[in-house]
Amino acid sequence: MKKLIILSSLIIFLFAGKTYAGEPGLFTYDKSVVETEMASLNDLEQFVLDHPAITLSGMVANGNPMASSVAGPNSFSALNLVYEKALDIGGFWWGCCLGPAGILVVYLVSEDKAETRSSIIGCVVGSLLYSGSYAGWYWGWSSLNII
Repeated sequence: MKKLIILSSLIIFLFAGKTYAGEPGLFTYDKSVVETEMASLNDLEQFVLDHPAITLSGMVANGNPMASSVAGPNSFSALNLVYEKALDIGGFWWGCCLGPAGILVVYLVSEDKAETRSSIIGCVVGSLLYSGSYAGWYWGWSSLNII
């Protein structure tokens, strides 16, 4: 029991210093700056509502300046998601931490065979680590006659 208390207090002291927010400015924003940045998007939305038959490709073909901000080279499109990592986390870690659910997430999001294979390897490694740690815990504590 003494070892358990010492180990628990050691873990608490190790992680106690890491549980504060160091930069409070990261969680604040200026509402007026956000509104000015979104003004062009609001204009584009109003234009589309006023002209329901218009398409984005039609606006780009006509050289509409409002469409260039949405359809420019830095814009988001479905093609950007091809072979993309799920939340920028590698498939191995999805499989290692979440097991079969992680494999499913990687398979559905990335649609990349190499990432899916990596998540399967991560699932196997995670299962072996979990099984080994459980067996070590069980046999280690049972030898102390605590269980």
